[in-house]
Amino acid sequence: MDDYFIANPDPAAFKDFIRSNEQSLTLAQPLWEMNEQMAFVHDPGLVVNVKTGQFMNTQSFLTSTGNRLVTERKLNDDGTISMKSKPLPPAWMKWPLRREHGKITYLPGQQTTPEEFNTWAGWKSAPVKGDVSKFLALIDHIFSTATKDDKTWFLRWLAYPIQNPGAKLYTAAVLHGAKKGTGKSFIGYCMREIYGTNWTEIKQDDLESTFNEWSVNKQFILGDDVTGNEARSFADKLKHLITRKENRINRKFLPTYVVPDCVNYLFTSQQPDAFFLEDGDRRFFVHE
Repeated sequence: MDDYFIANPDPAAFKDFIRSNEQSLTLAQPLWEMNEQMAFVHDPGLVVNVKTGQFMNTQSFLTSTGNRLVTERKLNDDGTISMKSKPLPPAWMKWPLRREHGKITYLPGQQTTPEEFNTWAGWKSAPVKGDVSKFLALIDHIFSTATKDDKTWFLRWLAYPIQNPGAKLYTAAVLHGAKKGTGKSFIGYCMREIYGTNWTEIKQDDLESTFNEWSVNKQFILGDDVTGNEARSFADKLKHLITRKENRINRKFLPTYVVPDCVNYLFTSQQPDAFFLEDGDRRFFVHE
């Protein structure tokens, strides 16, 4: 302070300096508390609830129900103290110490830098030794007409992304059969107990939608009872989903952003023509 006044002896200049750089001490605790819950991601310019993973555009964040009021205490020029209520989110957005990340990513089981906000929420189940005979009995039932090599391939297809989190296999598995209740989808539901929130179930309408919120933060997707689409354009889109390395997230009312694509697909159908496949197509493992 002494050095400042030697260089700038004018009291009015000091007052202007203080007012242009002031931070309210009475807002310190609410701001730090919000920092524990929220973060701003520069690319694509979103606010994220780090505890729930919910994303909001900045306007929604500033005007949402989370726009709670806090009391700010101000010292006036005449020495009196005034109390004023003000919304916390706008103050947090202007706060130089707000929590920030450069971009969003989705990297299962991997450590990331502070520059990245990793949306992977972890596994639902921890690996423990136990009896898996019932699950293997289900596999034997579904693959009773398959060769041993095909059954082994499918089990390894299920296991590899768990042993190697985030692995993209570039091949989708398709189980089809005319009868209902044979257990095709139940295999997918068993995987849900491992993946947790990284798992979801979709229908044909989801695959044909222009929005892909269903793919956000997902590693395993069960496409249950796919009805089929003979259009080549849809077939090309589906093949792209299976093999792409990046996923451009397109959600309603939010800007798009790109993350690594870690999704592997298990499809079930009662129709033998559910997919438009060409001879020699290597993107699908099909079992009837």
